Amino acid sequence: FIFQDADHHDRVVILYSRRKAFLRSYFLQYSLQERRRVQTVSVDLNAGYVNLIPSLFPNAKIIIDRFHVVQMAQRSLNEARLAVAKQYDKSSLEYRMLKRYWRLFDKPFTELDATHMFYRGHLRRCLTSQLIVTKSLALNSRLTHVYHAYQNILTAIQNHNPQLMTRTIQRYHSQQCAMDTTIASFKHNLTAVDNALNSHYSNGPLEGINRKIKVIGRTAYGY
Repeated sequence: FIFQDADHHDRVVILYSRRKAFLRSYFLQYSLQERRRVQTVSVDLNAGYVNLIPSLFPNAKIIIDRFHVVQMAQRSLNEARLAVAKQYDKSSLEYRMLKRYWRLFDKPFTELDATHMFYRGHLRRCLTSQLIVTKSLALNSRLTHVYHAYQNILTAIQNHNPQLMTRTIQRYHSQQCAMDTTIASFKHNLTAVDNALNSHYSNGPLEGINRKIKVIGRTAYGY
């Protein structure tokens, strides 16, 4: 468990355990007066951390990291896309369109090329990037609904628009897929998700430390 100062990115300490009981006992070493001075805590959507923060830092505003919000929505979209792809034969145009061009679905729709036609070898025809996505969405209404929810979440985060985020989460209708769980999680932590759009804080520097640790671990394997 690693935590750091959000303003200066100074690492405070690395703890050998991230269990709730251990973290509680560690932070309770600080006086209540010190813990009340903590203004914000930026975390991912780990339910254990989110539920622990109010009891340890009574005045802290919880901020859900924006990267993790996009990541969760993106994974749910990909699951919905693959579920539709599996309904078609692997040699079919529909399957190849959904399977091969998955990167186009992750990007903001407005950033996809809508004018230049390119020959797509896997589809044996010329199509724009936007047309590939549009044709794919026309295959399934559930995928369309999930895709629009993902795009709204992406737009809300890019433009720091909490109103759009709240509206998207509250107006979402169940599609019997992974996005239902993701939206339910966002809805349960709606205030913390909206805080992310009203704040410049993020877990970026912390994720950088974690990545370095993983790289060192891979490089040092066997030594």
